[in-house]
Parts: sequence; C-alpha cells; structure tokens
Amino acid sequence: ICLSDEGEVVQKGCCCRGDTGAVHIDCMIEVATHNSEHRNSCSAWHNCSTCAFSFTSDVSLALAKAWMARVESGRADERESASAKLNMAMELHWLGEYAEAEALKREVLETRTRLHGPEAGATLNAGLSLAQTHRTSGNYDEAESLLVDIVATTDRVLGSEHETTLAARSELGQVYQRQGHLQRALDLQRDVLEVAERVCGPDDSITINEMENVANTSRDLGLYDEAVALLRDLVARTKRVYGPTSFFALAALGSLAILHMHQESYDEAVASEREAVASFQRQCGEKHPNTVIALANLGLYTVLAGRPQEGLPMLEDAIARASAIVGLDSHLISFFEASRGLALSLVGRHADAVAALRTIYAAQSCDEGQGLEHPSTLRT
Repeated sequence: ICLSDEGEVVQKGCCCRGDTGAVHIDCMIEVATHNSEHRNSCSAWHNCSTCAFSFTSDVSLALAKAWMARVESGRADERESASAKLNMAMELHWLGEYAEAEALKREVLETRTRLHGPEAGATLNAGLSLAQTHRTSGNYDEAESLLVDIVATTDRVLGSEHETTLAARSELGQVYQRQGHLQRALDLQRDVLEVAERVCGPDDSITINEMENVANTSRDLGLYDEAVALLRDLVARTKRVYGPTSFFALAALGSLAILHMHQESYDEAVASEREAVASFQRQCGEKHPNTVIALANLGLYTVLAGRPQEGLPMLEDAIARASAIVGLDSHLISFFEASRGLALSLVGRHADAVAALRTIYAAQSCDEGQGLEHPSTLRT
C-alpha cells in the first residue's frame, strides 16, 4: 500500500518482483503500525502480505527499528514487545551481532515461558531461534542441550511432522554436523528431508534448507555423487523460486563451490564463489559475516587453483574482518587461519606456515576447542 509519492523507493527483499516489490519504507512502517493498533496483527512488521515471505535487507532492518521504537514508547503490550524484541534479535543475528542477539533472545524466551508456558508454540520458536544463534556463534553444547529438549517437546505436543518439529530437528542435525558427528547428522537430515518434501512441498523453505544440509553432510562424508545431484537441483530450484540473488540461491552456490573444492575442481569452485561474493557485497555490504565468509572461501579456492599470490591477500583481508565480528564462530576463523597456513606454504613462506598451523592446532585440539578427533583438527 503506497501512502505517499515522495521518498526513496526500495525493494522489499521478499519474493515479489518488479513494481510489486517496490515500496517506501515509511509507508511500510505506517501500515505495520496501523495493523498492530487496529487489527491486533504484527505480521506486517516482518512478512509480506502478498507473497508471505519475510522482508530482508534495508526494509527488514528499518521495520525492526521502528517496531522497537514503538515498544520503547510504551505503545505495545508485553506480548507484542516480546515479538518485536525477537524480530530485532533476528536482525542482529543477520548483522553478525551474535552476543547482542543471544542476550535479547534469552530475554524473549524467559518472557514467553512466563506468559505462555514452556510448551507453547511461541515459547518453542523463541528457544529454536536462540539455539540457532548458539550454533552460529560456536556454542554447540548449549545449542544441542536446548534443541534436544525442544525436539522432545514438539514431538509430543505438536507431532513429528509439524513444521516447528522439523525445524528443530533440522537445527539439531546442523549442530551434530558442526560437532563432527557426521553419520548421526546425515541420518537425521535425510529423515527430515523426506518428511518435509512430503508434508511441506518441494519448494518450501524447510525442504530447501534441508536439501542443502543433506548435501553438505554427504559431501563431508565423501558421498560426492549424492551431494552433486542435490546441489545442482538446489541451485536451479532456489534461483527459480526465490530469485538468483536471494539468500537461498547464494547459500546453494556457496555449498556447490565447497563441493567443487572437495572434488579438486578448483576453477569451478572459484567461479561459483565469485558469483556469491559479488551478490553478498551488493546486498549485505563489505563487513557482513556472509560477505566475509564468502571472501575467505574465494581466497582459499583461488589458492588451491594454483594462484596463491592472488588468494593469500583475500584470505588475510577476510581473517582481519572476521576477527572484528564479535561472536563469530571461532572454529570458522580457525579454518580460515588454516587455509592461510596452506597459502603461506604455497608461496614459499614455510616457517610462517608451520608457526600459524601449530598455533591453530593447539587451539583446536585443547579441551576448549573442537578436540583431537574432530575433522577440522585432523585436517590442520
């Protein structure tokens, strides 16, 4: 709904295309405020009423800030306040502000547990969101503990095929994969994918997320044929359904690039990751975690493609940026550092490479790290 002919027109970042996706941010805020006050509905703060998908980019952040301003002005009740805070926490997570996101999500979980009880859908979704931030920031044990409880509750209360149960089991599978429990992760992920395709449909976001999870874990287990088939299907599907620059499509491209690396098809890996880097830079900015991770991967693939002099500066730039992101998974930074060690070796700086890799190995193998048996430690 356009309420003005003035102001900058931006894309909502949902699945709407062309004029349908073009809006004034002030108009979006006015509509969302009206719905909160007169229709007792908060969905316009975060979801498109046309395509039903979430807003992204500048629109979602502006709406989140405006919703929080409404809360801070005292115009929202406690339930709406909790929803606004969770929405803001998800924006902070997207921006890489993991410590702030985690604190806000804990507050929302406590509020919803008190207001609705521990088994209510709103409470379970808040716990699931908190677990996602735990995983992203490398707090795998906390994430696992929380998710095991959520899966048990959703199975009993909502049923094994409910979307919340599938999302919780999917998140738990990703935690197992990050912990190095690969076969356990793959068994769970294949089960979730089978149910999601049957219950939610082939183009649903839960199905698409789980296709990528199954492909990534299959890759880590060396099941390359299964991974290639899934990822090629996924890239085509996400570009068709969500658009070629959507987060889903970029994530699929990144996973395909990693698979090419494992298959030693380094030039193909560089081509896929370069496309992802360019899109992340345009949409998220140079300092966003997704941009930094993609840049580090591009540096690694460039090194492996036989161009270490070109790839090493990319890696060093990405590591410097990643180290400045508070709460970014330290295990991920260790992986980038190990890639840098490889690049140093390939450009003839062997002493620097050995020193760097020894430092990383010590951090990974200690009790506070990933442990001696973790695949990342063994690779280092």
